[in-house]
Amino acid sequence: MEPDSMVEIRRAIEDGDGDRLESCVSKIATFCYRERASSDVGCFSDELIGLIVGVLECDKFLGMLGSYHLLLLIESDWALLSDAQQKILLAALEKAFPKFRDWMSCFVIAELMGEYYGGADGLAALCRLMNVKGQEARSLVPMGLWHVFANAQDNAVALKALSDLYEMANDSSDQVRSEALMFIERSRQEGGRKGG
Repeated sequence: MEPDSMVEIRRAIEDGDGDRLESCVSKIATFCYRERASSDVGCFSDELIGLIVGVLECDKFLGMLGSYHLLLLIESDWALLSDAQQKILLAALEKAFPKFRDWMSCFVIAELMGEYYGGADGLAALCRLMNVKGQEARSLVPMGLWHVFANAQDNAVALKALSDLYEMANDSSDQVRSEALMFIERSRQEGGRKGG
């Protein structure tokens, strides 16, 4: 990634401009998702990972509408992340999750944890988020749990995700219970797991 792109991302965040952030991200994303686009496409630079981790600790970014556009870069270019970079980002995403003003950022994080991280690491992070204070953020955890259940290669992980989904159906918040029940029903309608 060119240094100018990182400068533009920083400026968009400093200005709280979600539309400009979206434009910056769309210019640098390869949109390879889980598959490498080509052999000449590079990996995420350590500088970009440092930028993302840094802004995940920044109140300006956490309070910004449209912050999710930067998080979508992680999803859209997932195949370009090394295992070490994925681990660094998972910890930072988990820590930032309950602090976002824009609910779409929480949605993207829950989706990343459940569908992209999946497995034991994603499930462990989602389990720790089951009790975050804000009900709007917490109400997105069931979607992540469902993704783990539906796609985990390890049956024990999948069953733990389903068990946690049932636990969330007893949450004190109507919104959280409703989301959990919807994903429990979805698992029944779809005949259980897709993976595993």
